[in-house]
Amino acid sequence: MHPSLTNHGLAAAFLAALTPWAPTTTSFAGEGGGSSTVDIAEREVIRRQQRVSQAQEEEASGDKAMADRDYEAAVGHYRAALDLIPDSDLFQDQRQRVIAKYADASVKLAQQRAEGGEYDAARTLLNNVLAIDPGNRRAEQLLERLEDPEW
Repeated sequence: MHPSLTNHGLAAAFLAALTPWAPTTTSFAGEGGGSSTVDIAEREVIRRQQRVSQAQEEEASGDKAMADRDYEAAVGHYRAALDLIPDSDLFQDQRQRVIAKYADASVKLAQQRAEGGEYDAARTLLNNVLAIDPGNRRAEQLLERLEDPEW
């Protein structure tokens, strides 16, 4: 196998793709041991893979909570998933999917809070949606509705 196609080479290439600021040089430890840049890269790849796996579990838990109409739990799971998904081009599709689910759960929870007279809690939820999904029409509409003194 070509040396650049070893696990070390693949780990370094994967890390470089995930982090554009990653060093492009590789140093290897001598016989005396120590960490090499490749070892560090491999550990980082493993750490990121674990975080993505945890994010997928949180997303699935959020989906189950949504099916059960437990919007508060869903918001928590989707927020946790967003905190775990790397903010890189490689994961943008997954981030956008979870953002949409987070926004949906948050708007539904905000609606419940508003109907229960918890207007400040509803506004906070909606503002949190708009912070990560600017221009979310449903959040904007509910915020406008909350300003109506007749509601």
